[in-house]
Amino acid sequence: MYRFSHRWILVVACLVGSVSLPAPSSGFDEDLFRERLHEALAFSPEQTDSLRFLRADLEGQLALLRNDVLSGALLAIEGRIRYGEVLDSYRVARQEILTD
Repeated sequence: MYRFSHRWILVVACLVGSVSLPAPSSGFDEDLFRERLHEALAFSPEQTDSLRFLRADLEGQLALLRNDVLSGALLAIEGRIRYGEVLDSYRVARQEILTD
């Protein structure tokens, strides 16, 4: 008959338990999170709309940059420089919206 220490049995039980349990779902809804954040920060409807449009514009500009780099229209280093410029511009515009 095999003799196992209590520690070994505990380790095996933990491993079996962790393997058999389903993974928790993340359930994170980014849109809901942003909506709640805007409410908590007491943004006006105009600020919320402006931030939403600004974010959409940022995503569009970054997608164009990504495509230009992937297609070879821009070198990677040029893309990085432009990426930084686009983000800086976004941050300035966002700050203007938040301080209105």
